[in-house]
Amino acid sequence: MKVLELQKNSSIFEEAVKAFWEQWGSEENYRFYHDCMFHSCRTE
Repeated sequence: MKVLELQKNSSIFEEAVKAFWEQWGSEENYRFYHDCMFHSCRTE
């Protein structure tokens, strides 16, 4: 398993969101996963 810091490697952000969403999400909540991950990458 490889751990990546999305905050330092934004080029894979969409791929990471999709991976989490496909594992635990549903058709109705993709935007929720995207928003959560986007905002968590913006914290210090």
